[in-house]
Amino acid sequence: MTFSIAKPIPVLVLNYNKFELTKKFFENNLKYTDNVTWCIVDNGSDSSTVGLLVEYIQSLGWNIWKQGDRYEWELIHKGEDTANGDLLLLKKNYGYAKGNNFGINFIETHYTPDYLFINNNDVIWHEDLVNILQKELRKYSDLAIIAPRIIGPDGKEQNPQFIIEKIKMVQTYYRLGFPFSVVFYKLFSRIYNYDVHNKQSYKNKTAMMQLDMSKYCMMGSCFMIKFPVFKKIGFFDPCTFLGAEESIIVKKLGAINCKIAILPSVYVIHNQGETTRSIFSTNKSMELFEDSDEYYLKTYCHYSENKLRLIRFGRRYYIRLWLPLIERLNKYYKSER
Repeated sequence: MTFSIAKPIPVLVLNYNKFELTKKFFENNLKYTDNVTWCIVDNGSDSSTVGLLVEYIQSLGWNIWKQGDRYEWELIHKGEDTANGDLLLLKKNYGYAKGNNFGINFIETHYTPDYLFINNNDVIWHEDLVNILQKELRKYSDLAIIAPRIIGPDGKEQNPQFIIEKIKMVQTYYRLGFPFSVVFYKLFSRIYNYDVHNKQSYKNKTAMMQLDMSKYCMMGSCFMIKFPVFKKIGFFDPCTFLGAEESIIVKKLGAINCKIAILPSVYVIHNQGETTRSIFSTNKSMELFEDSDEYYLKTYCHYSENKLRLIRFGRRYYIRLWLPLIERLNKYYKSER
């Protein structure tokens, strides 16, 4: 399959009630505009957020579209003739996967791209990632996704992460044994520590690193994918609201013998959970992630009903009994400081 390099590469960003974060994303990253077109999807934010976002996008001279029926769009503000960005206003919050799919379908209709660069709005670039990643991605016919190193504000590596089925049962046993399981979790973390694993992997390496897709997936906050391949696997699975997107993509790509990789020579800073922490309560966020995990395990991994019941029981036990106590203790210690 041949991929053209002449077409602009769309950068897709999802926003939900986080105008300042989205504005910061563009203030930091807009200087990397060579061969790029920008697409922001507002996932049904409140009217005040939408008002601020519309005003900001108008100042950039971009187009603004309002959701019509299904994937149809009504142009409500025509940008400048040289506009290289679009804002899509959705009617409601469709969740991460379906919200992004609206943007992907818009991009397919208006740009028919060869590549797509997906970013969370809490990511900060440090160089011309778009063209660097695309240049590497186009070298390999069987490579579907490439991602940069992703580093938290604390300096810890976040990419790659374990696919869900590799950690879900360990997580369940941890919850069922809590708080006595904490000591065993510490031992487990020493063996399967993301930070230690990644720092060893990245040490003195700059060349592309292919991931073992039976264990790992890329983090969904920042990755580039070949658009025809993404279309072939049906884009994001719209049955998830928040979570499991990366594991599902990896499972689908594995089925068609495509690969994913990380390029250690480039990186982004990612303030993980910035949006979900401020919008949803800890309980609500956890429930959304758990629902998506269960859907993935049932649909893509064919977990038995007995196994799923055990996972659900561990989830309820931890959320209802221990999580409220942990939150109260955290608040107490913060107030004492």
